[in-house]
Amino acid sequence: WKFIIVVYIIFIAAIIIKSIKTHLVTGTSIRDFWVKIKPIIKTSFVTGSNAAPMKQVYEISDKDLGIKPEFTSFWIPMCSSLLSIKTTIYLIPATLMVAEISGISVTTSFLFVLILVTMELSLASPGVTSAWTSMFEVLGLSTDYVGFFSVYRLLTDNFCTAATMGYSLLEQLR
Repeated sequence: WKFIIVVYIIFIAAIIIKSIKTHLVTGTSIRDFWVKIKPIIKTSFVTGSNAAPMKQVYEISDKDLGIKPEFTSFWIPMCSSLLSIKTTIYLIPATLMVAEISGISVTTSFLFVLILVTMELSLASPGVTSAWTSMFEVLGLSTDYVGFFSVYRLLTDNFCTAATMGYSLLEQLR
């Protein structure tokens, strides 16, 4: 449970910090911003998908946030396809959880390889189960824990998707 709680804390902290930074840099009201993007966050949370609210993202970015379509036309697809903050932050604690359960000590070299493999899997964006299976094999962990990871995913995926969508929309405002 502590790893699931860590994921929630990381995403909440990232959103709060990014909201405050965006407010300080742009002068945008945090409350107004969240009211405008609430439908996008709801769709992301319910579906667990960054792609589902894409039409809403373009509309709200243009109409409500005043971001030029010339910018959003490359920024939004790039955020969706390149290194996903969700996937990166989301996979690392889960892998550390399995390492702890497996009794494998987490060394500096283990963390370094974990970060590299996670970044590679984030860019490749394979299915979650295949990503974890590949990661376990590279890190020398037992693939017996893939089912356990599926439960971890059930408890964190929708929240992480919604938080990532909010974060990427805040990024547009800088």
